[in-house]
Parts: sequence; C-alpha cells; structure tokens
Amino acid sequence: MLRILVTGGAGFIGTNLAIMLSHRGHEVIVLDAFAKEGSRTNAGILQKLPNVRILEHDLTRPLSNACMSDCIVHLAANVDADKASRDPRWDLHVNAGGTLNILEYARSNGNIPIVYASTCKVYSSELNDLPLIERERRYEYANIEAIDESREIDARCRYGHSPYGCSKYAGEMYVQEYHTLFGLAVIINRMSTIYGPHQHGVKGYGWVHWFTAAIKQDLPITIFGNGKQVRDVLHVDDLCRLLLKQVEEIDKHTGEIYNVGGGIANTLSLLELVDMLIEIKGKALREPPKYEEWRAADFKVYISDITKVSKKAHWHPEVSIKKGVERLWKEF
Repeated sequence: MLRILVTGGAGFIGTNLAIMLSHRGHEVIVLDAFAKEGSRTNAGILQKLPNVRILEHDLTRPLSNACMSDCIVHLAANVDADKASRDPRWDLHVNAGGTLNILEYARSNGNIPIVYASTCKVYSSELNDLPLIERERRYEYANIEAIDESREIDARCRYGHSPYGCSKYAGEMYVQEYHTLFGLAVIINRMSTIYGPHQHGVKGYGWVHWFTAAIKQDLPITIFGNGKQVRDVLHVDDLCRLLLKQVEEIDKHTGEIYNVGGGIANTLSLLELVDMLIEIKGKALREPPKYEEWRAADFKVYISDITKVSKKAHWHPEVSIKKGVERLWKEF
C-alpha cells in the first residue's frame, strides 16, 4: 500500500479521493489550508476514516517533512475565476506559487511522483470562435464533437480573459518542466466540470452542486449569460476512480497530459440542468432564474475529448448525469 499526500485534501475532490484511497487501504495525508467553505465540515468526515492524517498548511509556504509520501495528488488551488480576476496577484501566488512549492518538495525528496489537477480553462476563449449551432436549450459545436489535447493553447497569452486560466497554466508549465529537466514523474489532468457530494458549491463556481442545492431549498439562482452554455460533466466518483488508477499505475502515465471530463456522452447546459431539477422536484421554481451578463472567461461550449485517457487508463465515466444529479439531490 502507498502513502499518498493529497493537497487540498479537505476540499471537494480531495475529500472524495481521500475516502476512496482509505477504503482501498492506502495511507492518506490530507493537506489543507481550510480557507474554503465546507473544508472544516469535510475534515470532520475524514477524521473518522482509518489511515487518514490531516495537516493544516498553506501551500504558499514550503512543506515540512511531515508530508513525506510515495505520491502527491496536487488538488489545492483557487478555483474561483471571479476572485482571480479581482486579485490576480493572490491567485498567481496560490496556484502557480503553491505548485512550485510542491514541485520543489517532490524534487528535494527523491523525485516524488505528482498527479496535477489542471483545468480546461488553460484553453483560450478563442474556442468561442468555433462555429456553433444554437438550439432552443443549448449550444452545440457545428463541425467537431469535442476538444482534444492537441488543441493549441494560445502562446500570446490570450487565455480567455481569465487570470485563473493563466495561473493554472503557469503551474502546468512548471510541472512539465520539472518532468523534462529533473525527471519528475508527473501526470496532468485538464479537468472539465466535476460535481458530486462534499462540494459546497456557491454562486460563482460549482454550478451543478449550487443549482441543485438552491432549487431543492427554494433559493434564487443566477445564470450568467443565456444559460445555453454547455459543459461535459463528470461525477466525482468517476474522477476519483481515474485518479486512483493513475496513482497506482504512475509509471504507465508519466509525462501524459489528459483532458478529463464526462465526454461527449455526458453533456449538459445550464438550462437543461434547471429542467432536470424541476422534474426531480416535481413542481415549478418559486421564482424564475435571474440572468446576468456573460462572464468574460466563459466558454459557450466546452466538451472534453476523453479518448486518450479512456484508452490509456482503461477508464470511462460510469455515473450518468441523471443518476448523478438524483444522488446529489438526496444529499440536501
């Protein structure tokens, strides 16, 4: 069994991953700054698990020897794109600087392998220049099905008007360089929309979780844009199965970059999610959604081509959108 350090381990993905790793029999070190909504609640769940140790630490500071491990799953980050736009310096400090601290720690302690959680936001907003078809409740690509890893990342730094995308890509570049220069075993996952339990979604991000909680509790919801924007959504259980495979088979995936999401079979617009939740609730919304201006960093459509990771890892999503949202509904 392995000793695995999970940064951001009391966050949404980290909590679900730590639970799965513990059940698998691995020793888990959960590292978290406890700056996010719900992280203390999640820590209370993790404290009850065998083989899980929790350390409070801000990754903008160097790591201690208490973090010694066989593998690092680096999930800790600012994921709030709006907050990144308000304070880009802080966002860079957390996302790129924190990643550099992880890399230096791994390099200084025998080249500990790293699985890095990147984002589809590294791709330019020029994806919005792709021909689209506008349907009644969604947009669709006109000439392609999905975005694969060969999609060019704009070298002129037009990352979709998103400091968040810039900082995550800066971290990704450092991860790639440490692999090339220092021989560090790394895997990069460019993730799309992940949803599921223990997320504590809010208005600005975690939209599947937030819409589900708000509609069940008769709270108002806000849609940025017209609601026809589409994402491929992936249940966190499916993501954690993939991360588990990558940790246990690190040599098989070293140096790889993967687009990771629900893929073509699991796409959803904001309006379609609202429709689904109304059907589950069995009655109309107390008040209609409020609409606000498009956010500059939003893609109208983003769908991950997961062909590469599916073939390499012998993995594919198993939780359908309907099943996943129904399970999430029961959480509240």
